[in-house]
Amino acid sequence: MIQHLKKWIIFAVSCTVVNAATVVTAKERLSGVITAQNDKTVTLKRDTGEQRIPRDQIVQIFDDNGELIWTSPALTSGAPVTTSSANASEGESGYHKHDGFFLRLLGGYGSLAFSESPVYANGTGTFKASGPAGFFGFHIGLALFENVILYGALSGYAASNPQYELNGVKATATTSNSLGINSYGAGLSLYLDSINAHISADVGTAKTQLTVTNTQAYSESGLGINVLIGKEWWVSKNWGLGAALFYHYSSMNDVATGSVVPKITNSVFGLAFSATYN
Repeated sequence: MIQHLKKWIIFAVSCTVVNAATVVTAKERLSGVITAQNDKTVTLKRDTGEQRIPRDQIVQIFDDNGELIWTSPALTSGAPVTTSSANASEGESGYHKHDGFFLRLLGGYGSLAFSESPVYANGTGTFKASGPAGFFGFHIGLALFENVILYGALSGYAASNPQYELNGVKATATTSNSLGINSYGAGLSLYLDSINAHISADVGTAKTQLTVTNTQAYSESGLGINVLIGKEWWVSKNWGLGAALFYHYSSMNDVATGSVVPKITNSVFGLAFSATYN
């Protein structure tokens, strides 16, 4: 017992001063620098970033001189060493890892800018709209590799009673109205595992919708691009909550008036909050 406590004290001190170590699990040997530890996990800093290893998956830990400094209590008691949590999660998403099935829900707020030109049959005139806009997003997909996610995306942006401008002259609508953008596409999300941050981008089709009272008008479909740069914090084995800056750009034709085909461009930027399962 004294010898076991002595090794535990050595291990705790080595974590405090941050020493190199080799962590042996039932599946692999991991070399790096122990930066933190508690009764649940050991954090090992490796070349690929920091990795938190559940303590019940660890069989032994050796210091940089090869001396054994910690052994699983199950091993010292003669009981078979098992990695129950690893076995239970085999075939599904891992603990605090970006792998397997992927789902992200987004909601936020930003600023929308709309422009259409020309607006007259003679090929002249510019119509603009701007204002605060709500944003929602839905991403679903699968990890191609750890930290590399392929997903399908649905995004929507809506501004209620925005400020309108025709040929540089501002105007206020006299009836309730809204301007919206719907976007569908496919994208990639790349995670930086050490800080659980990501950059995500999807490309697809987009369409603009103008609603005045109960009347709706739609543009033709065009190009839609959505980009997010965000940070997440793990709140359970597979769920993370976070925040992200988002940007949307879309370009499409409006319904033609005679031989004139008006061109629409949209841009939206703002801040969103996210809930991600991975």
